[in-house]
Amino acid sequence: MGLFYKILIIIFFIFNFTIECDSIYCGSERSDVKHFSDKEAVLVNIKPTEISVDSFLLLDRIHLTPAFSHKHIARMEDEKQVYTIECYVKFFMLEQDNYYHLICCDSNYKIKFIAEIPSPECSESIQSGYAAQYKAARNLLDSLYPEYYMQKHYTKYKFPLKITGVLFHDFVHGQTGHAPNGIELHPVFFINY
Repeated sequence: MGLFYKILIIIFFIFNFTIECDSIYCGSERSDVKHFSDKEAVLVNIKPTEISVDSFLLLDRIHLTPAFSHKHIARMEDEKQVYTIECYVKFFMLEQDNYYHLICCDSNYKIKFIAEIPSPECSESIQSGYAAQYKAARNLLDSLYPEYYMQKHYTKYKFPLKITGVLFHDFVHGQTGHAPNGIELHPVFFINY
C-alpha cells in the first residue's frame, strides 16, 4: 500500500475519532422519528388530543420485532398524533442514549407506559426545531427534583403531571415500565403540573 493511502486511512480514523468524541450518543433505532426530525414529522397533527392512561393503553398495538427497530422505518400512520395524558411519573432517569426515560402510570400507580424526552443537544433535536421544548421539559423535572439531577439514575417519585408528546411504537424488549401494547410518548414536547 502506498504512502498516500496510509496517510488517507490515518486521517480517516483521526477524523472519525474526533467526531465521535465531540458528540453525545443520541440513540440509533428510528432516531429521527424519536427526535421528531424525520421527513414525515410535518404530517403530524400537533394539536394534542387529551386521553386518559387507560384509553392510551387501549390503542392498537403493532407487533414489532428487534429486527424492525434496527431499520429505518418511516413514521407510521398512528404515530402522526400528539397526545396529552394526565398521569403520575413513578420513576425517571437519564439513559445511555441521553433521553430522560419517564415511567408513567395511572392514579393507582399500576398501569404503566414510557415517555421519553430527547437531549436538546442532539443534532436531530436541533434539526427538529423542538430542542427548546425538550430542554424546558427536562429543566422542569430537574427543578422539581434537583437531587435527581445529581444522581443520574432511577429515582422514585409520584407526582401528577400532564405530559404532551407524540405516539411512538416501540418493540417490547424488557425495558422498564413498558406498556402492554408497546406504545410510548416519544418525544415529549411539554410537561405541566
